[in-house]
Amino acid sequence: MKIKIKKIIASILTFMMIFTQVPVNVFAAEVEVSNNDKVSNIEKSSLKESYGILKQSKNLLSVFTLKDNNYLNSNANTESEQTFQVILPDEQIGYTLSVDNSEVKYGGSCTLTFALKEGYVKTGGFRIFSNGKVIYPNKDDANKYTIENIQNNITITVTGVNDNYSPDVQIKVGDNSWKSFQYKISYGKYFFNNTQKAIITATDRSGIDKCYYAIDSSGKNIDNSDKTVVKINQELNWIELEGNSISLSEYTHCIIFVKAIDKCGNTTYIVTDGLTCDSIAPQVFGVESNKTYTKSKSFTVVEDNLATVKVDGQTVEPTNGKYTLVPKDGTYTIEVKDKAGNKITLNNITVNWDEVEIPTVESKVYTGQTLTANISENNLYTVTENKGGNDVGKYKVQLELKDPTNYKWRNGDSTAIATIEFKIVKAQRKAPTSVTATGTTYKGGTDGKLNNVDSSMEYKKDGENEWHSITGDTVEGLSTGKYYVRYKDSKNYYASSEKEVYIANGQEIKVNVPASQVGYTLNVSNTVVDYNESSTLTFKLNKGYSKTTDFAVKVNGETVQLNNNNQYTIKNIQKDTDITVEGVADITAPDTEIKVSNKTWKSILNKITFGLFFKETQKAEITATDEGSGVNKYYYYVDKSGSEKSLTEKQLQAVDWKEGESVTFSEDSNYVIYAKVTDKAGNIKYVSTDGIVIDTIAPQVSGVESNQTYTKTQTFTVTDNNLDTVKVDGQTVESTNGSYTLVPKKGTYTIEVTDKTGNKTTLNNITVNWEKVKKPTVESKVYTGQTLTANISENGLYTVKENNGGIDVNEYDVQLTLKDPTNYRWEDGTIDTTVKFNITQATPVVTKPTTKPLTYNGSEQELVNAASTNGGTVKYSLDNKNWSTSIPTGKAAKEYTVYYKVEGNKNFKDVDVKEITNKINPRTIDLNWNKELTYNGKEQLPTATVNNLADGDKCEVTVAGANRNAGTYEATATKVSNQNYKLPEDVTTSYTIKPKDITVTITPNGGTYGEKITGATAKLNDVENGDHPEVTLTYTGTGYDGTEVNGTEVPSHAGKYTVTASINDKNYNLTGTNIAEFVVKGADAGLKVKEVNDKKYGDQGFKLEVSHKGNGKLSYSSSNEDVATVDDQGNVTIHNAGTTKLKVTLGVDHNYDSDNKEVTLTVNKINHELTVDQKDVEKTYGDEAFTIHAQSKDHESAIEYASSDEKVATVDSEGNVVIKGAGKVIITVSQKESKNYKKVSKEINLTVKAKKITVTVNDASKTYGDEDSEFTYVNDKLIGNDKLTSIILTREEGEDVGTYKIKVSQKEGSNPNYDITFKDGTYTINPLSIDKGTVVLGNVLKYTGEKQTQEVEQVLVNGKALNKEDYEVLDNQATKEGKHVLTIKAKGNNHTGSFKYSYAILPKENDKIGTGSFTVKTTGDVEISRDEVIDLLIENKEITANELSEVAEGKKIEIVLEVKEAQTNELIETNTKGYKVGKYLNITLNKIVNGTNESIHELSKVMKVTIKVPEELINKDSKTKREYYIARSHNGKVDILETIYNEKTNSLTFETDKFSDYAIIYKDKKELKTTVTASINKSNTKQTTKAKTGDNANIIGLMMLLVSSMFVMVFVRKKEN
Repeated sequence: MKIKIKKIIASILTFMMIFTQVPVNVFAAEVEVSNNDKVSNIEKSSLKESYGILKQSKNLLSVFTLKDNNYLNSNANTESEQTFQVILPDEQIGYTLSVDNSEVKYGGSCTLTFALKEGYVKTGGFRIFSNGKVIYPNKDDANKYTIENIQNNITITVTGVNDNYSPDVQIKVGDNSWKSFQYKISYGKYFFNNTQKAIITATDRSGIDKCYYAIDSSGKNIDNSDKTVVKINQELNWIELEGNSISLSEYTHCIIFVKAIDKCGNTTYIVTDGLTCDSIAPQVFGVESNKTYTKSKSFTVVEDNLATVKVDGQTVEPTNGKYTLVPKDGTYTIEVKDKAGNKITLNNITVNWDEVEIPTVESKVYTGQTLTANISENNLYTVTENKGGNDVGKYKVQLELKDPTNYKWRNGDSTAIATIEFKIVKAQRKAPTSVTATGTTYKGGTDGKLNNVDSSMEYKKDGENEWHSITGDTVEGLSTGKYYVRYKDSKNYYASSEKEVYIANGQEIKVNVPASQVGYTLNVSNTVVDYNESSTLTFKLNKGYSKTTDFAVKVNGETVQLNNNNQYTIKNIQKDTDITVEGVADITAPDTEIKVSNKTWKSILNKITFGLFFKETQKAEITATDEGSGVNKYYYYVDKSGSEKSLTEKQLQAVDWKEGESVTFSEDSNYVIYAKVTDKAGNIKYVSTDGIVIDTIAPQVSGVESNQTYTKTQTFTVTDNNLDTVKVDGQTVESTNGSYTLVPKKGTYTIEVTDKTGNKTTLNNITVNWEKVKKPTVESKVYTGQTLTANISENGLYTVKENNGGIDVNEYDVQLTLKDPTNYRWEDGTIDTTVKFNITQATPVVTKPTTKPLTYNGSEQELVNAASTNGGTVKYSLDNKNWSTSIPTGKAAKEYTVYYKVEGNKNFKDVDVKEITNKINPRTIDLNWNKELTYNGKEQLPTATVNNLADGDKCEVTVAGANRNAGTYEATATKVSNQNYKLPEDVTTSYTIKPKDITVTITPNGGTYGEKITGATAKLNDVENGDHPEVTLTYTGTGYDGTEVNGTEVPSHAGKYTVTASINDKNYNLTGTNIAEFVVKGADAGLKVKEVNDKKYGDQGFKLEVSHKGNGKLSYSSSNEDVATVDDQGNVTIHNAGTTKLKVTLGVDHNYDSDNKEVTLTVNKINHELTVDQKDVEKTYGDEAFTIHAQSKDHESAIEYASSDEKVATVDSEGNVVIKGAGKVIITVSQKESKNYKKVSKEINLTVKAKKITVTVNDASKTYGDEDSEFTYVNDKLIGNDKLTSIILTREEGEDVGTYKIKVSQKEGSNPNYDITFKDGTYTINPLSIDKGTVVLGNVLKYTGEKQTQEVEQVLVNGKALNKEDYEVLDNQATKEGKHVLTIKAKGNNHTGSFKYSYAILPKENDKIGTGSFTVKTTGDVEISRDEVIDLLIENKEITANELSEVAEGKKIEIVLEVKEAQTNELIETNTKGYKVGKYLNITLNKIVNGTNESIHELSKVMKVTIKVPEELINKDSKTKREYYIARSHNGKVDILETIYNEKTNSLTFETDKFSDYAIIYKDKKELKTTVTASINKSNTKQTTKAKTGDNANIIGLMMLLVSSMFVMVFVRKKEN
C-alpha cells in the first residue's frame, strides 16, 4: 500500500512541475547513483538533476529522494543550506598557503594567505589559480587573496615558486668524497686495489626530483676549462641514477660526473678526480723467489703506479733503472708495492759468492812405505799442509784461498781454509785354495763340514748376505748347499775373491694321508720333506656331514688340534709320518619344500593365516635334497580342521602320515598340508603350508534383479564368506550398514560381485528412474518504474532459486530448483527449470542543460552540463539537424548554440526541441624564455616559447630588444600568432650575452746557445670574422747559468723557459692551454777518447788519451773492474782476462752540454796442460765400476770428468766410471776455462754390450663393445731397478666375439741395454649381455581403437647405442589404451640376453596409465581441448614416449592451464589506447612432474582457449554493442588477439601460443542511453536550503493539487482494503 501511495505522490509532483508553471527547483537532497558499471557519469549527473529538490517556495515542501527500489519518498525537512569545500594544494614546495574557511556556504567567501619560505622566490610565472582561473591579491595586502560568491567546490593551485638554492651533492668512494665541480681533472692521486662502489647523496630543501650520472672511462686527464657547464652537460651521456650507488667493477680508470635537479629545477654538477682501480700487482724481472744466483744480480720493476721497492725491509732506489743484490749469507726478501696497495713479495732469493772447486787428489795403494798426496798450489790457493802416512787410511791436505773476499770454497764453508783427504787404499789378495767339504747323512740334514780353514778366513752359504768368522781348522753343523770361503777384509788388505765348495744331500722323508676319506677331504702341503722340514695338513668337511663328539685328527697315532682355518703344521719331521681321521658323520636333516600353485614353504609356520584362495582343484608337491647321506622317503598329512595354530612336533609324530611326494584336494574347505622327509642317516625334516581355501560358490545378490526398473533410490545386499569386491558400473563400492545403494540416473546399472577365489556374480540392465515433477506458472505485472518480481513461493518439492524480476517492460526468468534432485526431476529431466514472468508497458521529467565556464585547452570540450530525464533519451545538436546522445563539443575559442530534445523509449514519450548558448574563452599563455646566448659577432635576442600549448598547437611569440656585444639587456614579448591564446600580464625578461670561449695555439720555436734563437708565435682559434683581439706572449724561467727571465723579450742563454699567451677583449674568453715550453739548447763540447789495443793476462797498465772544449769536469769508470780499473786521472790497471768498457764522462759547463764516450779493452787468456793414463775400454752391461786417473800442472781450475752419454756410463769427480747401459760413450777428462786460462780436455772411448732376456705376453679378455683392456707381459730379471720401455703390444684386428693373437714388439731403439726375445699371447672377446639395457622410444601413441606400433629409435646398453642388426623388438604392437610391455632380444654372436621396457598408449579420457597418471586440467574459468593440448605438447617435445613409459611405472604428470586475476600491466595499458581494460589476467601453462613445476612459456602452434567473461564486464545495456578482445603481453611485446564472443555462454574464445600476462579489453560501439535506476544511500547526509517567497496564486494552486492528491490516496487505500 505504501509503495502505491508513494508512486501516486511522485506522479502528482511530476504533473505539477510540467503543467502548472509553478517555479519549482531542486532542493534539500543529494541523489546518489549506483556504482554499477552500466551507469555512466553523465547518466548519474542527469539522475541527480532529474530527481533533485524543489526550491523557491514560501511553504516547506517535502524532499523527494530516489530510493533503492526507484520510488520517491518524502522528507519533512524543509530548510537546507549547501556548503562547498576549499581544497588547498597537497604539496606546498617553497611556500605556505592557508585559508580562513575551508568550508563555505553557497554565495559565501573565503580569504587565502600566502607566504614564501626562506630561500624561495617568486618567478615571472608566479600565479594562484582558483578552479583554473587566476585570482589576484587584495589591494590592501599583497599576500591575501579573497574569493567571493562561492557557488561550487574550489580547488586552489600555485605556480612560479622557485628554490633559490641548488642541491647539496656528494660522491663518496671508499674513504674519499667530492662535493664540487672542477674543469681540470687528472689521475694519479686516488688508487684502489679492489672493486669499489660510488655512493651518491643529494639533499635539497625543495626535494630532489632527478639524479643522473655519467662516467668517463678513457683513462685520460680532462681539461674542460675551455667549455661551459652547459656544453659539458650536452656532451656527457647521462644515465638516471637508480638507488644511491654505482658499481665501478667494470672500470680500470674512471671519472664520475653527477647532476642533481631539485623539484624547482635548480641543478648542481659535481665531479670526482681521476680514479684508478689497479688490482694487478707490480712485476719483477731478473730474479725469482726460491732461486739461487752467483755473484751480484740485478733486477727491474715494471709498474705504472709504483710506490716503493724494499729489500730486506729497507727502501732502495734504482741505478739506471735497475736494482742490485750482492752476495751474502742467508737469503734476500724483495717487497714491491704500487700506489693502489697491490704488493708482490719475492722470498728466499740467494746470491752466492763465485765458488772455487776444492781439488781432489789421487789415492795410492798400500806399499808399507810413507806416501803423500800429489798436489801443488795455483793462482787461487796455496798448499799449507801435506804430510801423508804409512798405513791404509785418510790423511789431511790443507789449502788456503788467496782471495776469500770474492771467492768461497764449493763445500759451502765460509772460511778461506779447505781440507781435503788423501787416501792410502788397501791392497788386493787371491782366494784361498786348500778348502774342502763333507756332505750330510739325511736329506735336509745339518751335519755337513768345511775342512782346511783358519781364522784369517770367513764363509757364507749361497743366498746369505752375512759372512761368518772361522775360529778353528774346520766348520761343522752345516746343511746341504753351495758355500763360499775367502780371506777376511783387514786394515791394509781388501777381502780376497771367493773359493766355492758344495755340501751334498742325504736320503728323503714321506708324509702319508688317509686313502679313504668319507664325508671329509684332507691334504698336506708337502708329501715329501727334507730332514727337520715342516708340512701343513688342511681338513675340510663335505656338505651334509658334521663332526661328532669322537672327532679327532691324529699324526702317528697322536691327536693334534686344528687351528681356526682347520689346519695343523707338522714341524721338524725326521722320519716317515702317517695321518688318520675319526668321528665324521651325516647329522643334518634334508632341505624340504612344499609347492602349491606358485607358492612355496620350507619350514613349519608359527601361525596359520587362511589367505590363499582357489576355486579349482589344487596339488601340493613335496621336493627335498640331502647333500650328506641322501633322501630316503617322502610323507604328507592333510589338516582340514581350519585351526590357525600349527601342529606341535609331538602332534606331528602322532598323525596318520601317507607316503608320497604329492597330494591333490578339491572340496570347498580350509586346508593346511604337512610334509615329512627322512634321509638315509635317519634325520627327519617337517614342513607346513600356510592356510589354503577352496571356494567354488559365487556370491549371492538380494534386493535387485537384472532387467528390472525401479523408481527412486534402491538398496541391495550381498552374501559370501570370502567376499572380495562389489563393483557398480566398474567402480568398487563400500557397503553402508551392510547394504549398497543405487540412485536414479540416466541409462542402466551393472553390478559385479567377486569373491577372493575369483567367483563372480553379475547383474545387468538395472534401471533406477527419477519421479517427475510438473512445472508451475506465474502471472504477469504492469510496469511501475520500480523493480517487480513474480508472485511465487516454494513448496515441499522445490525452492525458488532466482526471482529478480526487473524494471523495464520485458520477459524475465524465474528459476526453480528441486530440493531432492537425487530422486526427483522436472518433466524435462532437469534439476533446475525456468518459468517466464512478464512486465507489461507504462510515461518522462526533463531537466534542461546548464552552461559552464570554458577556456580553450586544445581539445574538444563539452559545451554544457548534461540535461537529464527520468525516461527516454536526451539528444543534442549544434545545427538542429544532426542529433546525438553525446553532449556537443567545441574546440576553438568562440560562442556556440546547443539544441536539445528527449526521444522516448518503449516506456515513455518524446519532448520538443529547445536551445542554450555558451562560449569558449582564449587561454593565457605561460612564457618560457631561452636566454642562453653567447657572443657571435651579430645582433641577438632571447626566444620565447609557450609552455602551456595544447597538443599539436603552434603559437609563435614576437620578441623585441636585440643587442650585439657581450652584456646584460631587457627583451619584451609583443604579440602571439594563434587567436586561441593571449599574452600574460608580465611580458618582459632580462637576458645576458656571454663572452665567446676561444683557444690559442702557441708555436714555441727556440734555438741553440750561440746561434740564432727564434721567438714563439701564437694564433687565436674560433675568432668571429672582422674581430682582431691582440695577443701578448710573456717568457718566464731561469737559464742553466742562473739568468732570470720574466717579460716579453726572447731568452738567449741555454735553459728551459715557459711562454704564456693572454688577450684583453670583453667579447672573448681565452680557455684551454695557453702556455708552452721554450728551450734554448746548450752547445756541443766535442769530447774525444782514443781507442785501446787488445792486451793479455799479465800485461802492464796504461793511460787513456782524452780531449774536449770548455771547462767541464772529467770522470772515469770501468764496466768490469774484475778485468781492469781506472783511476780519476785516466790510468788503467789490468787484473784478469776478460772484456770491459772504459767510460769517460764530461760534466755540464753552463752553456755546453754534458757528454760521455766509451772504449773497449779486451784482455786475452793463456794456455795450460793436462795428462791421462787410461786407454779405450770394452765392457758388458752389468759389469763392475772402474777408475780413470788424470793429472794437471795448472791448478786454477779443478780436473773434471764427463760422460758424453750418461745413459751408457757415468763418471764422478774422482774418475770412477759406473756402467749404466749398453752403447758407446766418450769419457772426457778436462779442466774448465778459468778467468785467465783456456779450456783443455782428453777423450777415452768406452763400449758397453747389451744383456740378453725374454719377454712373454699375458693372455687377456674383454666383453664385446668394451674398450680393450690394457695388455701386460712378464720378462726375465733385469739389472738393478731397470724397467722395460716402449714395449708395443698389439692384437689382431676384429671386434666380434672370438680369440685374437696379442703380438709383442718394441719401438725401434728402445731398451738398448737388452737383447730381447719376444713370445706372443691370446686375447678373447666374450658376448655382451643386454639384460640391463634401456631404450629411446620414438612416436607417442594415442588411443585410436586400432592396432599401433611403438617405434624404438635406439637401444642403449651401458650408455652406448646398439646397431639395429644387433637386436630385435618384440611385443611392440597394441590396441588398448594404457600400459604395455615390449621386449628387446639380442641377435647375432656378439650379444646375448633380453630385457623388457614399458610403453603406453595415451588414453582418450582416462588419466590412469599403469601405476602412474597423466592429467590435463584447468584452474579458473577456462576451457581447453584435452586432445588439442596433448597434440601441441607432443609436437613441442614436452611429452615424449619415454616420459609416458615412466608414467606407466608410477610417475605422475599434470598439465595445468591456470587463469588467475593479475595486477595492472603498464605495457598493456600503454599499448591498448582506445580500449577499456576490464580485467588483467595471468595465464600460465605448467607441467607438474611428481609435484615439481616446469613452466611452458611458448608453443610452436596456437592453442584454442575459452574463458568466461567476468560478471562485472557483461554488457547489460541492450542498446550498446560491446566488442571484446584479448590483449597479450609477452617478452615486452603486446598483441591484441582475434577474439570470438559467445553471448549465450558469456565466454571469449581466442588462440595463443604464448603464456604470460593477458587482459580482457573491450570497446562499446555507441552509447545509447536507457532508463537508469538510481539509488540513494539512506545514510547520506541530506542538504537543505531555505525556500524563497514567490507568487501567492501559484502557492494556492499547488495546495489545491496537494489536497486533491490526498483524496486520491484515501480512495486507493480503501479500494485495496
